[in-house]
Amino acid sequence: MIRSGMLASGGFQSWMAKVRWPETRVFPPLPEDSPLIRAHQGDPWFVHKEAIYELREFPRPELAEYDKKLYPFIEDKGDPDWPEVDEDVKFKKYADWLHDGSAQRSLSVAFRYDGDVGVSFVFPFFISRNLEVKMTGGWLVQRVILSDHNIRDFTWQGMYTTSASRWIDGYFAAGAKWDEDATGHRASYFASETGVKFRANIGHTPLRILSKLGTDFWGFRVGLHYVGAGPWSFKDIGYVFELGAGSF
Repeated sequence: MIRSGMLASGGFQSWMAKVRWPETRVFPPLPEDSPLIRAHQGDPWFVHKEAIYELREFPRPELAEYDKKLYPFIEDKGDPDWPEVDEDVKFKKYADWLHDGSAQRSLSVAFRYDGDVGVSFVFPFFISRNLEVKMTGGWLVQRVILSDHNIRDFTWQGMYTTSASRWIDGYFAAGAKWDEDATGHRASYFASETGVKFRANIGHTPLRILSKLGTDFWGFRVGLHYVGAGPWSFKDIGYVFELGAGSF
């Protein structure tokens, strides 16, 4: 397993994020004995090796020293000792996830307002590991919301989002809310939400001082939330706004 300093020449991340027309399609690197290659033999784009997905070393920052704005975006990426090769061991992958910052980047915290003031937390679905929905290419995460007076209301939701890297993404969340009123009476309701999240990497912006709080990703979320006795019986429909840090 090659671990660091890799760049996908076919643009894997952008391939997952936008429509590819025939002239910009990204093909897998098929060997000559592949049983799949026959289906592509008549394809002129594949025959001419247009945009074949491969791994290559990330450009060295010295190549961009002439451009003071471009240089810092390259300087903190890649690895001077690339390629670093490891065995694909699950425990090793978990240790890397903890120590390379991926675990920290998987957590999100935000101020929330939906009529009540609160705070929301987003974290990996399996706590220590993210759950990728391979059929659609998105991610399923857990979300906890503490809100209302003395954070007496508690909400848990499973939340689906299409990406953890694009600057704008849609999302959908559903779960349960335990609501306590001023008399101390507690009731549970179905709670769902849908909307759009905007995020940006502020590591190279005038706001980069906020990175010292643990993450380069900051953004806000706007949407509609629904609370009711069930998926089709709504007690409350309203707007929601969140502002905070984290990739999700």
